[in-house]
Amino acid sequence: MRSTFINIARSPIKKYKTSEHYFKKLHAHYFKNHPIANGLAQADENLKLLIENGLVILPNYHSVEQINSVRDQIYPYVNAVKTGNKLGIKEQDIVKYEEDGIYRVRGIQNYVNDALPFFNDEYLLDIAHKYTYHPIRSTTGYADYKPDIGVHDGTTTMHMDQWKASIKIFTLLTDIGVSNAPMVYWKKSHKPQPWRFRIDFMNSTGLDQGSGFCPAQLVKNFEKITITGEAGTVIVADTRGIHRASNLLEDHRLQLVQKFTSDFYPHFSSVIKS
Repeated sequence: MRSTFINIARSPIKKYKTSEHYFKKLHAHYFKNHPIANGLAQADENLKLLIENGLVILPNYHSVEQINSVRDQIYPYVNAVKTGNKLGIKEQDIVKYEEDGIYRVRGIQNYVNDALPFFNDEYLLDIAHKYTYHPIRSTTGYADYKPDIGVHDGTTTMHMDQWKASIKIFTLLTDIGVSNAPMVYWKKSHKPQPWRFRIDFMNSTGLDQGSGFCPAQLVKNFEKITITGEAGTVIVADTRGIHRASNLLEDHRLQLVQKFTSDFYPHFSSVIKS
């Protein structure tokens, strides 16, 4: 199964003991002034919805013409990853999760120039940076292709990606209905509340061996939504919130994905000594 495993040996937390006591300080300091816990005065309606619910859906954000053009250019590359015909794609840009039926091309904008504007959208980048709040440690962008009908995706288990705020921007290049492997998300589950502290702690140490798995009973009072939309729709989600994948039942799914991870560990030593 795919994971976001944290190497304990390289994590600053190990240096200061992997204990709940120290993580509690780190956790509290991280969220002290974060928009997730406190809102944001200079936020438009979409950013407010993201802060409140953990995601915001922007229907038909991109035009049909834009989507059709870039989609037709991307298909040969993602199909090449699936079939093993590299088509000039660098080895480090090829990602295959055959057991989950998923094929990706990292840095697709380096192969399809028309994809670049999608990754450089000023409004979406502004939302990501304002929401993440802490300096961004890393960004990644890729084409995500799911064509294998009936293959079980291991990430259909409820989970969160990491304990810190982590923004993903999904741009749908195909129509996504309930049978086209939509993401399922539990609204407001991204909030730093006592019920999920242990999940956050385990994720911080890597002891959960990947993403933070979440027992269903913990989110039974949260609204579950299945995120569908037409091609051109954009979904901005904090994958700190509890979510899961869906298996593909019909056709295929193609989308562009950007991920923004916040940097916080440089401040760790001063936090735990306070």
